[in-house]
Amino acid sequence: MKIELITSVDRLQGSSYFEFFPGAYRGDNWRRESVYLHMYVFDLVARVFGTQIPEFACFGPTTISGRRIEILAKALDEFAAVVNEAETPDAIWHPIKGTFIEDLSEELDAWTMAKRQVSILLRDLSRWLRGVAARSEPVTILGI
Repeated sequence: MKIELITSVDRLQGSSYFEFFPGAYRGDNWRRESVYLHMYVFDLVARVFGTQIPEFACFGPTTISGRRIEILAKALDEFAAVVNEAETPDAIWHPIKGTFIEDLSEELDAWTMAKRQVSILLRDLSRWLRGVAARSEPVTILGI
């Protein structure tokens, strides 16, 4: 599995994705303007969401707007810097049997490449969030 921000609904395989889209949730999903993170990849960055959005729902919609989007984007950029400086994945994540992190262990074994991919993913998502905020739109994160 590639550690990346997916920018096309056509590249999705299955339904185990977190979806980010501009606007409020109206009951629809798999939108063309959305970006996606596979649930295993989302687990790599989940703590940023948990700390910056206390009401974040992993199994439903969460909508943020205004300054909260910028705060989240900044936190993603800061975490990208932490990942980039880490000597090993264990310095950031502690694999626990039965978690999504364990499922990505093969990808994380090639740490030099993996930390680059995670850093790029975090910065790409941060840029996407800021782009939505620049249009004065809220962002909805639709959990799995």
